[in-house]
Formats: sequence, structure tokens, C-alpha cells
Amino acid sequence: VKDFGAVAVDGGWDLFVGGNAGGKVAAAQKIARVKTADEVVRIADRFYEFYRKNGRFGERTAPFVERVGLETVIDAVLYDTDEALLRLENDLAQALANVKDPWKSGIDLTDTLEASSPTPPVLPFDGQLDLGAEQDIPPGENRLVSSPWGEVVIFHGRDGRWAASESRCPHQGGPMVDCQFIAGKLTCPLHSFVFDARTGSCGNAEVTNLRVWKVSVLEGRILLSVEA
Repeated sequence: VKDFGAVAVDGGWDLFVGGNAGGKVAAAQKIARVKTADEVVRIADRFYEFYRKNGRFGERTAPFVERVGLETVIDAVLYDTDEALLRLENDLAQALANVKDPWKSGIDLTDTLEASSPTPPVLPFDGQLDLGAEQDIPPGENRLVSSPWGEVVIFHGRDGRWAASESRCPHQGGPMVDCQFIAGKLTCPLHSFVFDARTGSCGNAEVTNLRVWKVSVLEGRILLSVEA
């Protein structure tokens, strides 16, 4: 269920792409068997760069692979010209080189956040933030979206309920975009802690509350209340 997975086998590695452990579970699909760890890394780089260049905003790898086709992905990361394959690797390396890691560079995060505080958005629906069309998030799916207050995960349950939470579990930072949203409960994929989607409470004294927001749908638009 990983975006890109490498499974050790006799004589090498089996490579898989397009898995998803979120609200809509999808098994990763095998694309190749290679012999060395170096090949694993290079093909992973090509896949992520191909996805970065061709994926839609907010689109996870599972629906991306389904949309463009597995054969298209395989051709792009394995069988394209040597020049094209090398370009994918180099473009990803260049993109990563331009990313500053605050833990390595000694950036003062407090100063950085204060200096880059965004201008509050226009909120046309009585103080609620418009996050897009209802049809963009089908029942049973989750979406990671950007907001002026950071990344927020929007959940649309199969029972029709909506919810929103911060993007990381307060326990150990598990990715909430991959959690299950069932019967009003959010289950972290990392350690299976369960949070109430309305209050953010966990019921475990060792885990602080998850930050949650109220979500509503009006005139086909997904609205996020600015007050958590």
C-alpha cells in the first residue's frame, strides 16, 4: 500500500507503485524486478519525478497511476530513452537541492513562520474557507489541502459525513491523510490511535487531542470553519 515500494526477493528487488492506505485502499502494482539497490533508488527517483511533473494538485499516486495508466508509468520510468530517464533523475535531484532542511541548516523556525505569516483569505461564506467542489472528494476518500493555517486533511466518509483535521497525528506524526474515517472516528495509520472527528479527543491520556475543524457543504462547495 505504499506510493513506491521495494520488496527483497531472491536475487534482487520487486518494485511496486501506486499503493494507498487511506480511505480508499489500493494495492500497489508491480512494475519491475531489479538486481541492485542502486537500481531501486534510480527507478524510485524517476517515478517520483514523473509523478511530480504529471500529477494533479492533491492527487495521490494510486489515482494518478490509474488515470495515466500503469503501462505509461512503466514506459516513462523504465523504457524511455536514456536521455529522458537521466533527465528525470537529474530534475528530481535539482528540485531536492533547492529544498532547505531546517533541521540541517539551523533555520529558526519561529522567525521563519512569523516572517511568512500569510494574509488572511477572503471568506465569502460567513467566515468559512472555500476548499473546492464537493465532487472533488468522493465518499470514502481523503484529501490533503493547504490553508492559511497549515496543511489540513479533508475526509468524506462513505456514510456521507465530513470531517477535517491537522495533517499529522499528535502522537508521533503519523500521516492523517492515510487514516480511516468510519462512523465519525479517525484512526491514525501509524499506531491505530482513534480520535473523535468532532472533538479531536483520543481517550488515551498519553496522546494529546487532534486539532479538528468543522466541515460543511453549501451550494456544492466544501467549507471549512476557521475556528477549530
